[in-house]
Amino acid sequence: MKDVIEVATEIHSKIHLLAKGRALLQERAEAKAKAIGEYYKAKAKVAMQLRQGVAFELDGVNIKDPPISNVETLTRGICWREKIARDLAESEYTNAIKGLDSIKAELNGLQSVFKHLEGV
Repeated sequence: MKDVIEVATEIHSKIHLLAKGRALLQERAEAKAKAIGEYYKAKAKVAMQLRQGVAFELDGVNIKDPPISNVETLTRGICWREKIARDLAESEYTNAIKGLDSIKAELNGLQSVFKHLEGV
């Protein structure tokens, strides 16, 4: 069984992790926003280039002057790298939130144990 000092030390450690996590979450939020912006910027640029007759190659297939109804689909395919970066940034942000939630749950459990030990 843990003693009060061990639990207090673990509580302090979790609080420190939460503080570090807040900074990390801010970084991840900024990276997510930037990746989303870069993806939309790339799609807009490609859409305009397609409309202006610029040719693209996608996996060996030449794309030039497509029907307007296909431009949206084609921009997503041409900007696949930006989409991967966007999805990865979103996942990292979500994982950071879940990680902080997990630390909070651990902290709550330790605080309960601490209260119990103080009463003994």
